[in-house]
Amino acid sequence: MQKLYIIYLVVLVSVLGILLPACGSKANNKPVIASEELKLQLPNTVAPSGVVFTSELNTGDISFPAKLKAYRVVVPEVSEASVRELGQRLGLQGASVTTNITGMKFIGIMDKVGSGTRNLTVFTESGAIQYQDKTQPDQLYPDTPPILPDEAKAKRIAYDFLKQSGILPEGYESLDAVAGKIEVTAGGTSAIINGNTGEKESQISHLLVTFPYTIDGYPAAGSGVKHSIRLGDRGKILEIFWVNRKMSLLGEYSLVTWTEALRRLAAGGGSFTVDAMCQIVVVKEVSLAYWMEPVTDAQQYILPVYEFRGIYHSKVGGDNDFIGWVPALDTGT
Repeated sequence: MQKLYIIYLVVLVSVLGILLPACGSKANNKPVIASEELKLQLPNTVAPSGVVFTSELNTGDISFPAKLKAYRVVVPEVSEASVRELGQRLGLQGASVTTNITGMKFIGIMDKVGSGTRNLTVFTESGAIQYQDKTQPDQLYPDTPPILPDEAKAKRIAYDFLKQSGILPEGYESLDAVAGKIEVTAGGTSAIINGNTGEKESQISHLLVTFPYTIDGYPAAGSGVKHSIRLGDRGKILEIFWVNRKMSLLGEYSLVTWTEALRRLAAGGGSFTVDAMCQIVVVKEVSLAYWMEPVTDAQQYILPVYEFRGIYHSKVGGDNDFIGWVPALDTGT
């Protein structure tokens, strides 16, 4: 009996010796999904064949981390009830209606105001919010000069409206914390009649207030980046387009070098658009960003990309701004 007990202990210790290391902290630090599965679908490249890439980048002056985090998108909970509640915070009283148009699903509210409307649209795939004030015709592009707020006041108006509406995400607790990163630019121009001469002149028609959208300190890129408000005459809120995709961490993943990414871009492995007469692309800048899909699309992962900027030479158009993207994760391809 004693001999059997000793044999049992030896076997038990041997089994534990095999199992316990697998329960340590190293296993918890491993990425949830293998990098090979994290494929990024960028827009198709639009370019003629034979485009030549050149670079003004100095390899000795550029340094990027060897790894970055990747995230899984948390599917937003968008319902007619939640859209009604948001609409009430924005001052809308109408009923919410679910709409499907060629695969694009959204829930909207439209309030009639005189001969105009105030509209709220929430895209179910991304949770993106689009609010538009159309209570008066041509508010974005008026015929008479609007009275527009200065930069500081424009930032305050936009921030306060977002805060009162409960739209501000984490990290925006105070205007002072983000004011330096908010951009105020001309949202558009229109031919406005000069009150003195009676002639039409091109003037700023409204302001575009753009808030920063960053992930781990890196900017978001792509058509799915919507973080802006349009202000009209006397600072009136004319439009909000805002998305803040929620996400959960997958893990840290190795990156390809930026030089390898540039080689892949030149070989057609990334995404860029130039005109049909483009001959040469000159790359002047490179940075890292996180790619955001269009707000109408379901996005599974949020992954880093290399963003290349510069100019391209065209036979007919001269020099034009260039921007291109390449997936940054090393997926073994």
